[in-house]
Amino acid sequence: MSQAREQYDDAVSSGQQAFLLEESEDSVDVFKMSVGSLLPRQSAAITFIYITELSVQADHSLQFCLPAVLNPRYTLNTHIHHHTPYCHILN
Repeated sequence: MSQAREQYDDAVSSGQQAFLLEESEDSVDVFKMSVGSLLPRQSAAITFIYITELSVQADHSLQFCLPAVLNPRYTLNTHIHHHTPYCHILN
């Protein structure tokens, strides 16, 4: 168990609010966030900063795509997802 996981578990078990962001063991570009010790119906605001290279289009604009669905390579299920990632062209 990692030191970060131990600190998260200790904080949650003592009633403190805590979060933990973990990288998947199977893929370096998949992350899991755990948020602990929220009261029932309590909300939490989470800011996640995502840094990636933007692709340059033929017209010299930039394209940003945020993968919104895990493709089959990330899951053990055999069903296939047919979703388009969120894309935005920046001029």
